[in-house]
Amino acid sequence: MKDSKIVLISVCAFILSIILILFIMNFNYKNEQAKLVNQYNMQLSKIEGVHDNMWKILESKAGVTKEYASQFDYIYSHIISKRYDQNDKILFNWIKEQNPEFNSELYKDLCVSIDVQRKQFLDAQLEIIDIVRVHNNLVQTFPSSLFVDHKMLKYEIISSNYSKGVMKSKIDNKVNLF
Repeated sequence: MKDSKIVLISVCAFILSIILILFIMNFNYKNEQAKLVNQYNMQLSKIEGVHDNMWKILESKAGVTKEYASQFDYIYSHIISKRYDQNDKILFNWIKEQNPEFNSELYKDLCVSIDVQRKQFLDAQLEIIDIVRVHNNLVQTFPSSLFVDHKMLKYEIISSNYSKGVMKSKIDNKVNLF
């Protein structure tokens, strides 16, 4: 009789420990899923912010370079036209005169900004793709799939029509960049 009580207590303790473990696993997986969904939603907002910032920076810098080129053209044309209007010895003036030089640093800065801003935008998108992967693995794999909501997350990367066409056709033969 005493042995049967020990066996009964052991079986009950085992069953209770299994229930406790399952209860803890349920909370753990549901918390993990909630964290991933929250991270996904925040990353969507981050992507929008990064994209907005990218375009504001690029538009501003492109505007500055365009205005610089326009002003340089106006000033240079004005100097040249006034310089040679009243002078008959045009041939030798260019030897002793100094003309303004066009500075290409603004364009170099714009190119660097384009690279950096596009990379930040891509990184933000790659981060959300990773969040989607981790979440969907949690939903689809055992034993977590027993405890979590089975709603999958989706994210379609933001890209150009050209890139989408390449992915659809599986052909990328555009070599001439200019």
